[in-house]
Amino acid sequence: MRPTPFVHDLTPVPSAPPRSLDPIEGSFLSLTSYRRDGSAVPTTVWFVVEDGRVLVQTDAKSWKVKRIRRSPHVVIAPCTYKGRVRGSAYEATARVLPPGELDHVKRLIARKYRISLLFIRPIRWIQSRRRPEPVEEVALEIRLA
Repeated sequence: MRPTPFVHDLTPVPSAPPRSLDPIEGSFLSLTSYRRDGSAVPTTVWFVVEDGRVLVQTDAKSWKVKRIRRSPHVVIAPCTYKGRVRGSAYEATARVLPPGELDHVKRLIARKYRISLLFIRPIRWIQSRRRPEPVEEVALEIRLA
């Protein structure tokens, strides 16, 4: 019988909630949502913190949005661009914001990531030309549980 290979579980483990979202710094956030079977799915996202909430911009048809609409419980943690968690993880609740708030979130993201967007926008433009339909975007609001 073969030994079972060792598998690294990169799912962040929640810790005690902070008093505010100030400890969540950096450019990337690990946003972990949950499938129907309870398995965790971490996703690396860009984010901004405003008024005690984390704001994220994403594709409306992404699986993370579908999972959050079904179950708003998420775990967030600062991470590297590859998704390696760099700090404490916190349990939170996520929701899809009304379409009217998307422009505000886009402006905040553009302000925080203005240098990175110089490289990303041309790539997104090329990707949009290859898609048969335009990408609908939504904003997510995440608050600590």
